[in-house]
Amino acid sequence: MLIYVYPKEKDISFSLISRYHIHYLRKGFNHNIAEVNESVLDHIYWTPGKRILLHPILYAVMGDRKEMFQVRKKRLDRLMEVKEKLGGFDTADTDRLSEIAARILNKMDLVMVPSNWAKDVYVNSGVKTNIEVLPHGVSDSFLKESMDIDPNLKYILDMKERDNAILILYFLTHSGFRKGADLVAKAMLDVQDEVKNAYLVVKRGSIMDPFLSILRNLKMVEVAGFLNEEQLVQLYKLCDLVIVPSRGGGFELNALEGIAAGVPTVVPDAGCFLDYINYAIPVKVEGSVRIFRDNPIHVGKGFEPSWVDLRDKILEVIRNLDYYRKRFRRNRKIVLLKYSWRNVATKLHKILKSYGFIA
Repeated sequence: MLIYVYPKEKDISFSLISRYHIHYLRKGFNHNIAEVNESVLDHIYWTPGKRILLHPILYAVMGDRKEMFQVRKKRLDRLMEVKEKLGGFDTADTDRLSEIAARILNKMDLVMVPSNWAKDVYVNSGVKTNIEVLPHGVSDSFLKESMDIDPNLKYILDMKERDNAILILYFLTHSGFRKGADLVAKAMLDVQDEVKNAYLVVKRGSIMDPFLSILRNLKMVEVAGFLNEEQLVQLYKLCDLVIVPSRGGGFELNALEGIAAGVPTVVPDAGCFLDYINYAIPVKVEGSVRIFRDNPIHVGKGFEPSWVDLRDKILEVIRNLDYYRKRFRRNRKIVLLKYSWRNVATKLHKILKSYGFIA
């Protein structure tokens, strides 16, 4: 049996990706997997010989604040006592990991990261254990050519039809600076000055990021809270353009999902985006920038996308929508095949088998 530990009781990106891993490993390969909420690690009394995956590794055994580490260090000590195999998944939000994060990862038998850029970050930060690249995937809901609009999203369709609106989709669920919210504000101010029917659509979580306040100065509409798979696909397809000007991140799934929906998608020409930049619209990067001040894991820098080039790329797509729609319909077909969760899970199965986590 494989024990898969993740934030089971939350609806965050780590949790959603974990559920896809578990679903397809069970469905496609009939693996016996025990799902365990990460809080259980505070009081485990397991017998030795366990094969364990953590998602994410470093948050589970370090936390994201310095004061959490002394408490969570006990989790790692106990896991080392009971493991036959211990590994899991993590990401890279900047270009360097802390020394203590690298030391912890070197205790793992296997570390999986979502992009080649993330792997380079780990290697350059001193991680010497086995590292494999496992990208995120896109769900089968993106395969549908058309679907009825969910009543909760109909107001966006009504606005689009009423105002002949051009809708630019941007995700701001957390980490406003890392996600480039200030760059979006600058670029969209100029875009809306030139294109009067351009609206920003902000998908946010139930908790409002502080950077949301600067976006509210624009012509914009907010989509709050959790969306299921079909609602999410509908949101993408209602929009004319997806922008993901992040300064860092290990994969940035929203960009790949935008492409999978057939929507022109703008991303920085750097970092994790380089794995699928051929299917997107690249924005120039002007240099590097410090992203976090006190993160105990991600201590390096990210990249600084040009807000001017972001603006210009948005305007270029708006002026040539038919061309970009046709181009992204072609890109969509490639991405749906290459990054389907079935194919990603097949790769995961092979990795886990080769390192002895499953038979």
